[in-house]
Amino acid sequence: MPRISRIKKAGEFLRSHRDNDGRICIDVNLSPSFEIYDPLSIGYDNELNSDIYDYIEEKANLIPSNIPLKIRFHGRSFSEEEQENIRRIMKRHYNVAVLDKAWDKAANTKKLIVMAAFGLIMLTIYFYLSVIADNQIMVELFSVIGSFSLWEAAGSFLLERPQLKREYEEILQFREQTIEFYEN
Repeated sequence: MPRISRIKKAGEFLRSHRDNDGRICIDVNLSPSFEIYDPLSIGYDNELNSDIYDYIEEKANLIPSNIPLKIRFHGRSFSEEEQENIRRIMKRHYNVAVLDKAWDKAANTKKLIVMAAFGLIMLTIYFYLSVIADNQIMVELFSVIGSFSLWEAAGSFLLERPQLKREYEEILQFREQTIEFYEN
């Protein structure tokens, strides 16, 4: 599908699903037969069915992360306690995801710094040895190692960091979503 066509479809989707409060609404049908909770989870670690998260995240794929979301659950009646429990579980789920992504960002920063420093040290040794050493193979080895390290650092900075930042912002969007319940 051409890029212009995808952008038009995204714009149409955003206009048609925007609520009065400026949030984009994602409607989720929780029919009475649908298992809301993950059957493997228990107690405090009770988790929602992963199909719910997958559906919401798939629908939100077209929505820029700076636009707030509203999730509207339809299909069955929930008590106030159940509603708060679902809100709490979803908030906890995305809080954990935010922490995980923050860890990834920190690891990326550490990799960037270590590879850049190592590359600069190797290239410094290369320049020093290229002046005084007779063994050109060893000199070139330092050049290759230094160049490779700087290349890795540049890749981390130019390719990985923007992707991690985008993913982090998307998770924050999910964490800050509002949740409403409608009985059909």
